[in-house]
Amino acid sequence: MAKLFYIGTYTEGTRSRGIYSAQLTEDGLLDGLAVETYKGVVNPSYLSVRDKKLYAVEEREIGELISYDIDDDGALEEKGRCPLESRGCCHITTSPDGSKVFVSSYNDGEMLVYSVNSDGIAYNMVNEVKYEGKGKNPERQEGPHTHSSFVDPTGKWLLVCDLGVDTVFVYEISSLGKEIKEKNVIYTPEGSGPRHLCFNKDGSRLYILTELSNEVLSYTFNTEDGTAELLTRHHTIPEDCSDETLAADIHLSENGKYLYASNRGYDSIAVFEITENGDTVPVDICKIEVNRPRSFAVSGIYMIVAGQYSNNVVVYRLNQENGKPKDKVAEIAVPSPVCICLYDDI
Repeated sequence: MAKLFYIGTYTEGTRSRGIYSAQLTEDGLLDGLAVETYKGVVNPSYLSVRDKKLYAVEEREIGELISYDIDDDGALEEKGRCPLESRGCCHITTSPDGSKVFVSSYNDGEMLVYSVNSDGIAYNMVNEVKYEGKGKNPERQEGPHTHSSFVDPTGKWLLVCDLGVDTVFVYEISSLGKEIKEKNVIYTPEGSGPRHLCFNKDGSRLYILTELSNEVLSYTFNTEDGTAELLTRHHTIPEDCSDETLAADIHLSENGKYLYASNRGYDSIAVFEITENGDTVPVDICKIEVNRPRSFAVSGIYMIVAGQYSNNVVVYRLNQENGKPKDKVAEIAVPSPVCICLYDDI
């Protein structure tokens, strides 16, 4: 068996031709170094899969939301396009029932809601939320910059990260129809810039990665009412680090024992151990052989890392005793990779 995954890229000003796919074998090798390419899309910087559908957003001035079918061999067939109503859309996720997709607009500071028809095609924007305010950093937080949205493990809550206003907005998904009103807000420390987040398996712990302060913020999360309480803050880079660095991506290991965060600039993976009660304990900050690891994914005992500036995708074997990315076991050339999207075993 092999794990199929898709790779989102930047195409403008690079040699990339669109979306790529590759297969991770059981021994950590990338099956067939000539990866599959799907053209006709500009800057597909974020991808999301649900069932046998893949959705891509084009990150440009005015892009499109593109829906694909995934066949039994993992090949993509384009099924529909829908205009994006905001600029610089950089993230997409789907509702638990697959009836909606949520798109984050960095440039305009908005969260957009699109309907999905019975064929799995996103076709119509049904609502949008435009955020207001600014943050402490005058260069990066002059206004709202919505970066991502994530569904909690219970499927009840949608959390939207806005880097520009140091806020994670919490919505009850069942209310995301024609009327949208946030249920709660989570204020991160001033100037921190929340970028991405993840949950533990039951949703009781929430981990927010901040791009500007390079931190992992650990919270308790109440799945009943959507409230959160800050527990700990840990930096993802060394205290004496002089490299200009921006945190990028965050994921848990499949067994929930380790938490990982990637750093661009001080190109590395920060490793944290997760205790039995969900607390984070720093393990190490591991330098890796990619330039600007904007995205990564964990599949079993392997970590797949995208090097945006080194134009490569690298596989590391994870040390099962301490969680560290230990041995580099495979590498493929991919122009400007910025999103690793796991699909399924084929």
